[in-house]
Amino acid sequence: MAQKKLGVGIQSLSHFREGNLVYVDKTEKIYELMQVWGYPFIIRPRRFGKSLALDTIAAIYEGKKNLLEGTWIYDKIDWETIKRPVLRIDFTQIEYNACSLEQGLVDYLSDLAKGLGINVEHKSAKELFRKLIEVLSQTSEIIIIIDEYEMPVTDFVEKEDEKLQQNIDTLKKFYGTMKGMSGSIHRSFITGVSKIGKIGVLSDLNMLNDLTLDERFSTLFGYTEAELRHFYAEYITEGAKKQHSTESEFLAKIKKYYNGYSWDGIEENKVYNPFSVVNFFQSFTFENYWFETGTPTVLVRGARKQQITLEEMEHIEASGNLLKSANLKEFYSLSLLFQAGYLTIKKVETWGGENSYILGFPNQEVRESYASHLLTEYVGKSWAEVDYTIAHKLKIHLEKEELKQAFQVFAPVIASTGYDIVKFTEGYFHTIMHVLMYSTGMAIFSELQSAQGRLDTICIGQNAIYIFEFKLDETAKVALSQIKRQKYATPYLLENKNIYLVGVNFVSADKKINEILVEKWNGKRFLKVKGDFTPVVF
Repeated sequence: MAQKKLGVGIQSLSHFREGNLVYVDKTEKIYELMQVWGYPFIIRPRRFGKSLALDTIAAIYEGKKNLLEGTWIYDKIDWETIKRPVLRIDFTQIEYNACSLEQGLVDYLSDLAKGLGINVEHKSAKELFRKLIEVLSQTSEIIIIIDEYEMPVTDFVEKEDEKLQQNIDTLKKFYGTMKGMSGSIHRSFITGVSKIGKIGVLSDLNMLNDLTLDERFSTLFGYTEAELRHFYAEYITEGAKKQHSTESEFLAKIKKYYNGYSWDGIEENKVYNPFSVVNFFQSFTFENYWFETGTPTVLVRGARKQQITLEEMEHIEASGNLLKSANLKEFYSLSLLFQAGYLTIKKVETWGGENSYILGFPNQEVRESYASHLLTEYVGKSWAEVDYTIAHKLKIHLEKEELKQAFQVFAPVIASTGYDIVKFTEGYFHTIMHVLMYSTGMAIFSELQSAQGRLDTICIGQNAIYIFEFKLDETAKVALSQIKRQKYATPYLLENKNIYLVGVNFVSADKKINEILVEKWNGKRFLKVKGDFTPVVF
């Protein structure tokens, strides 16, 4: 049993240090961040350790030496001269739903002001902010820390109502205060989940220093491979034993599910999702922890409307300007999928002196979950129903090689897809099937180019490989013949797994599958699998 406890949901440095919790020491990177001039600004996905990092920065400037004992920074600074007044604004703690954002800010800042003995009667949020800066900076320039700076904007962006514009106007005036008080501010550290509010509410801060894609801070949030192995060594040993695997095998599984986030495209700088890792070590069960904490409904819906396929999202080329962009009227953009953590940088290429970024899903957790949520948009069912009733059933049947039951899952999915998405082309039905199988979490590849041709979809399970070819208003025999003629199965014949060739034909007029034919590799050739596999819509 591991000695140190897990800090699930904990964002306070004091709770980590005083509660004997596993604390991943990020103070070397934090020290480097503290040397950056102006107002450092970094965007990272939710639940990625931003609040804890900001709390650590606050503790350092407040001279709380006892909380940092044993960390990298402990003997690297003069704890007396580092001290400065700290003003921290945490938008997760400000009420703006039941009342206006202005009133929520006034209430929040009033509590801070009262603690300093400042008269707050009849003051606006902007005036309160200015007064707090004036009082705190009487002895020295202060540190301002702002967590989730854009939350009052992103919480209302899908509604696009009057309150959204009110919040934008309120925040613009509020943050504008900092420009006029820049002489009293030593540093300001600002974090958030997206840049959607940057242009509208932070446009006046000409000292803003955007470090989101800065290689120096690519590992400031999240866990590197080395950090995971070092700080969670006891849990890795315990988990490997429980799963009856070697530590190397165990770590490879964790990496597949939760690693892969990158802001510079450098392999060794890829990081694990800390929220998922900590939750995983509680039970040693692979689940989609991070994704389930907040469904990106508006982003998934936008991908559907724009007909962005999962194949495209596995390999998207984008410019640096796109990744840095933010526009309230284009909330469905790929830049926001990247900023929010649903896409990550796979590779950086330089052409003509400019960087080009190759984006894709970071790991299995995001890939599988995003597919499930995208499928909900196609079939009009709840995420729980798709994930547990459709995707889970399909995975179990395919893994058990229960072909008839697996193909029966196809029928209601095809039948319930809406008419408003795209025309009923072969590509449309292929997309639906691909999203459906992607949601299972199995290894899925689509539109793979081989020396023999381009196959539709391959699904790889623990014991079996399924090679699909989809046809529209033709026959399953034509589909099956294409798989065999193009020799799509050839690269997989030496795998120690059962191989199934599956020809599927859709009927556009009825919006259903009217025929499925299956052949199985017997070690020498493919033989027809007897039975009627055509699914029935109940």
